[in-house]
Amino acid sequence: QLSEMGSDRYVRSAKQALLKNVKIAEWIDRRIGGEVELRPAANGQHDIWLRSDGPPPANSKPQKQATPEEKEKFFDSLPTDSFSPGEERLREALLTYLERLPSNGVAWIHEAMNQDAISRTKRDVMPRNCPVKLSEWIDRRIGGEIETRAVEGAKIAFFPRDQPPAALSGEGGGGGGGGKRRRTN
Repeated sequence: QLSEMGSDRYVRSAKQALLKNVKIAEWIDRRIGGEVELRPAANGQHDIWLRSDGPPPANSKPQKQATPEEKEKFFDSLPTDSFSPGEERLREALLTYLERLPSNGVAWIHEAMNQDAISRTKRDVMPRNCPVKLSEWIDRRIGGEIETRAVEGAKIAFFPRDQPPAALSGEGGGGGGGGKRRRTN
């Protein structure tokens, strides 16, 4: 989606330098609309496509929200007293990402997904069309170690449990829900 692209630090930097008073969607339509297509998505955002890739696939419509039953079925498929090997790799990738973040930095899930180790291990645990979002998996499976918090609408920050970055200390909204647990060896 366009909002995800706009959160990329390189895109943000270029937008700040070049597009001070212009919305990025408007700039795309006017300047590179022959190469890039924007389509409204059901959530009020825009999906972005390269025209050279042909028309978007027929199944590219926004997916319906997963039902609680579908999500529960996914979680029921996971080990109850340990992590699967893929979950362990994903957990380690997320913890390593947090360890490398500057002490005053905020870790955003959408930015973390740009890291190969995280996106690859996430796909191993939650393949395409999985009904569960990464933030939901964090809350349910490793919430004793990592906390999530919705900030600025749909952006989700994550951080070591009970250690929110100073930039988030005044934000409202609670982090992940019940079922949190710590790793057991």
